[in-house]
Parts: sequence; structure tokens; C-alpha cells
Amino acid sequence: SPRAMRMAEGLNFAPEYMSRPSSAFSDRHRLLFSRETSAAMFGQMAQAAGYPTCCTGEDCLPRIMRDTRQVEEMAREARGRDFEGIVLKAIYGSSGRGIRMIRHAAPSSSDLAWAKAMIKSQGCIECEFLLSKASDFSMQYDIADGKAKFRGASLFSANSFGAYERSLAGGISEIPGLSYVSISQLAAMHIRALQNSEYCKIYHGPLGIDCMTYSRMGSMMLNPCVEVNCRHSMGRLALELGPLIADGSQAYFHVFRKDMAGAEFSQ
Repeated sequence: SPRAMRMAEGLNFAPEYMSRPSSAFSDRHRLLFSRETSAAMFGQMAQAAGYPTCCTGEDCLPRIMRDTRQVEEMAREARGRDFEGIVLKAIYGSSGRGIRMIRHAAPSSSDLAWAKAMIKSQGCIECEFLLSKASDFSMQYDIADGKAKFRGASLFSANSFGAYERSLAGGISEIPGLSYVSISQLAAMHIRALQNSEYCKIYHGPLGIDCMTYSRMGSMMLNPCVEVNCRHSMGRLALELGPLIADGSQAYFHVFRKDMAGAEFSQ
């Protein structure tokens, strides 16, 4: 990325490195990290034939907003449709950063000021209905030569603010608490959408898609595209650690604050 190149300013790079595609970062590449791009892919998935009825419908997809009045309108809609609230997300942000939850209430003046600042700096924000989450998991892929290959799925958890907390080392073979869609079905949906998206056109490398199950009107539902990460993610690390775990055992890895109390850290 441009930031990595600036941090390394003054160093001498080998000519063979500078001739690689990864050394040239364009505005088009920047879009790979935009939630606007992942929202567009989500919309494509939802409109495809055979899209499961237990997956988030078109009336609940993420919305791209360029005015704070739209945020207020969606908050009113959320209350009218008995959602728990709305979630505001910076277009450029990941791993729980750039997320603001508005629960069971109209946006406050500070909420709207935050949204206005994000729109001014990034051009727009993403807004979603706040869902009653049951579980988080990620689907891992490799992108090469314009094609996506499924590598596996892993389970993780995030806190109430959307920030990553921990992962179960190894993979999972079923979507937690949901029997209507298999891991292989979901992977096929993702691959079809990825191969018609910018991700397969100009990206090469590991890619993870965060997903979640949630409860809605007494039924378990699936959000198949919460976030797309064009990088090695914690979910990919979980898969890579899987072969190191003894049969019959489970292991988790956590992210800790360095100033955490000793007893809690040792636990």
C-alpha cells in the first residue's frame, strides 16, 4: 500500500521487487478495501438465482449513504421494523475499527457529527440494521489468476462494539446453529460473486469473508457477507493453526491489551 511504501522511504528496493504488481498501488486497488465494494458484491449475491430465503434479504442489505438525513431516516425505519437499531461503518475500516452502534434510539448529535465527519473524509458511510447476533465465522479463499478457491471456514467472536476478540483454532464443517445452508453452498455463492467482482479482476492473494448468524422473528438467519478482507486475517490464521492441534482437543487464541491485569491475562 502507499502507506507501507512511505514508511520504507529511503530504503533501496530490489529492481525485481519494484517490477512486481504489488509495488504499484492505484485508486482502483484502493476500492478493494472499501465497504462500498463489498456491499455491491453482497447485493449481487442477494439478486442471484437460488439465493436462500434464510439469508439476509434485499430489504436488509447494507446501504451507502452520503447525507446524515439518510442515517436518521434509516434509524426511524429500524424502529418501525423492530430492529435493535442501526450500525454506522466507515467506508475504509476493518476489524471493528470505524464502527458506531446506535441501539433502540434516534441518532444523537454526536452520532450525526461522527457520520458527517466520515462522509466528509471518505465520501460516504455504510449503514446497516443492527441484528441480534448468534455467532461469527469467516470463509477463507485464495484469489489467483482471476479465480477464487475455497480454503475453509473458521469460528471467531467479536465484542458488542464489533471489535475482534478471539478465534477457535482450526476449521469448522458446519455453519453454527443453522442447518438450511451448508458450508459448501455458501462457498459456491461467494465464489460466483467474487468471480464477477473487482476482487478477482485486480487482486491476487488471501481473502476472507466474515459472516454471521442471527435471530430474526423467531428464526435463525444468515448474513453471508458482513465484511470482505483482502489480506491474511485472523480467520486464515485459525485455519493454519488447525493441523497443530491434537485430536480431541480445542484451542483458542485471543488478542490481549498489554496493560491487562495479571490474573486476567494468565487466564
